[in-house]
Amino acid sequence: MKAMTHTIAAAALSVVLSYPAVAVGEELSGTYPVALTEVANNCDADAITLDTEELTLRSAGDDEIAARLSTIPEMTGEKRRGGRFRAEVQTQDSPIDDAEAAYSIAGRIRGDRVHQLILIAEHYRDDRPLCTQSWNGRADSR
Repeated sequence: MKAMTHTIAAAALSVVLSYPAVAVGEELSGTYPVALTEVANNCDADAITLDTEELTLRSAGDDEIAARLSTIPEMTGEKRRGGRFRAEVQTQDSPIDDAEAAYSIAGRIRGDRVHQLILIAEHYRDDRPLCTQSWNGRADSR
């Protein structure tokens, strides 16, 4: 039984060591064309319309990142392993009259392409939730 446990542990260790190590602070800076598809929108008014955008990522420190889409204020957050990132910005002007918005984005970059992306816009009026929009994104093949 003891030999079998050592064999399983050695096999598991060799699998783990065979995967390349990815640093949390890997470089993701660049501009990426993204095709966005709206997946949810419970806003009565037309809040934000997005289709094809340029996603710009900029390193803001070892583990920090800034993300920007042309129609949304710069969001700041963190880089994670495997090309993943997450960023947000709170209470900015919303395109909906007399409202503010909080934006968050999360995604994964593989090579020079956006592998997966989700963007959420939460609109507020008088500090109360008004409506939410969300989009999925993928690499644009223009």
